Parts: sequence; structure tokens; C-alpha cells
Amino acid sequence: MAKSNHVTLEDIAKKLGITKVTVSKSLRDHPDISTSTKEKVKEKADELGYRRNRLAQSLTLNKTNTIGVIVPKISHTFFSDTLEGINRVAYDNDYEIVLCVSEEKEEREKSHVDTLLSMQVDGLLISVSEETSSPEHLQEITNQGVPLVLFDRRIDGVDAACVTVDDQGGAYKATEHALDRGLTEIVHISGYSNVNIGKNRQAGYENALRDHGLTPDDEWIIEGGFGEADGYWGGVEMIERGINPDAIFAVTFPVALGVEDAIRRKKPSIRDSLQIYSFGQHELNRFFSNPHTSVHQPAKKIGSEAMSLLLKRMDDPDADILDVELPTHIVEVQEDALPPYLDDGS
Repeated sequence: MAKSNHVTLEDIAKKLGITKVTVSKSLRDHPDISTSTKEKVKEKADELGYRRNRLAQSLTLNKTNTIGVIVPKISHTFFSDTLEGINRVAYDNDYEIVLCVSEEKEEREKSHVDTLLSMQVDGLLISVSEETSSPEHLQEITNQGVPLVLFDRRIDGVDAACVTVDDQGGAYKATEHALDRGLTEIVHISGYSNVNIGKNRQAGYENALRDHGLTPDDEWIIEGGFGEADGYWGGVEMIERGINPDAIFAVTFPVALGVEDAIRRKKPSIRDSLQIYSFGQHELNRFFSNPHTSVHQPAKKIGSEAMSLLLKRMDDPDADILDVELPTHIVEVQEDALPPYLDDGS
């Protein structure tokens, strides 16, 4: 039989000689229906080309089975890996993702929030832009009773659950790693302090210096943002001001890439004597002539934890608001280490 996009539950029910309710329950794996009946219904549904009508379902159940996700960028692997973690848990729980990208713009983020709320998504996952300075549009989400979970980046003043990594502890470890190796002249190319990752990673850097008897120097903290361009101009500023560190701690891996480019273009002679540390990493790091030492961020885990936490919030809106903080660790590139696609785990 030719497949049709307009096959209904009633069509399946007539073909099998059962009720429409039985078909509906079978397709939802309802426990009232026997396994054999479920199999027959699903087989007939596939044969007829049945596609679930999500609009009808949303009107019946008052839910759309969609989740709105807003990220600052998708051009770097951190957020693409995070999205993979989100999507995996969403798919396993019969939810579809509606993705929006703020391009690090607060106004675009606000527009995306309005759009997703108008689509009546069942919940929202947001990593705020570097420009986001006011929590009002985020608080409005929770005021409307829509579950919200922030991930990776957050901003104060929002009653929402959050999944982050130990930003301050990871930055502390990176700075201490340099200090333990005798590298005491450490520049920090930082992010914006209005966003948690910028504030906390700078605090970790400063605390490590203090704990090792050194006083943080504001001249050696160059604020920019979280992307490659920010790292590039931060590196240029460092060079033009005549600062000559023996190590650089970059707030993100893209910032570290920008710093690398600035050094390559403006003062390549210093690269071999300079150790770069980045918060975050990339598989291609091992191909660099001077690989970065990195703070590992479990990106996929951040995504899966955020989606799992959102599901809990949707099931129980009155549950306690949780902050989940995942641990970090230092990753040193080993020249003889197998890449992931060759490592069989033995």
C-alpha cells in the first residue's frame, strides 16, 4: 500500500479491528497494552506510513514535546559537544530540540526567548551570551512557569537550576600547574566578569597566585571575551604593552587560539619559550607544534546533565532548584598518545 502523510490513529484501528484508544496507548508504550498488541500496532503504523501529529498531541496533553535551546555559538566544538549531550537525553525521552544561536548578542538572546515561549516549548536550556548583563528576560521565563536550566554560563539574579563545571577550581589548577613548573610570570587573557565563567576563572587564577606568595597584577589581566578575536586582540595588547610572560592562561580554548595567532603574526620569537594554558580543549591541539596544556571540560556531560535536570524540573516544578557543578582536571598532551579514533581502550 502506498504510504500517506495523512494516516490517522483511526485508520490503523480499522485495519487491525481494534479501538483508537488501544492504538494510541500502543504507540505510547502504555503498560495497559500487551507487548504483542503493541508490536502489531507499531508494525501496521510503519506499513501505513503513520506520522504522529505533534500539534494534536500538544492540544490534548497541553505539551509540545519540544525543548528550546539557546547557545552563544556553534562554531566551536564545546557547544556542539554540549548539544550532542542534550540531544541524546532529549531523544531518549521523546523530545525534539529547537535550537537558537545568540551569536553572543543579548538582544538576539532576548528575541530567541520570546520566540521559543511563543512556540510553547515545554522547557528551556540556555547558555547566556557574553553581552548578557540583565537577568530580567530570563527571570520572566520562570515567572511564566516554564522550566529553565542554565548551563556552562550563567548570570546572577535568576531563579533557575544550573549545570556548570568547577570554573574557579579548574583555573586554579591550571595556574598552579604553571607555578609548580617554575613559571611565575603568568598573563591571564580573561573573559567578561558579568558572566560566571569569566568571573570565576579569573578568581581561580588570582587565588592560585596568592596561595603561592604572589600578588596578582591588574596589568597582567587582559579582559576581552570568549572567542578567537578576543584572544587575538588580547595577545596584541599584551605584546604592544611590552609584557613578556613565561605562561599565558586563556579563559577558553578559542581565546587561546586567538592568542596563538597574535603571537605568530606579531612576535613569533617568543612562542617556543612560552607555555599556553587554556580552559577547554580540542582534539586538534595535539597537532600544534607547542600544544596547550588544558583544563578538561566534560562538554557532553554538561549537556546530558542539563537536559536530565530540565526533565526533572518539568516533572516536578516545585522541586528544589539545584546547582550541579562537574569536576575538571588538567590535560597534558602526550606526543605518543593515540587519538580517540585509534584508542581501543586496551
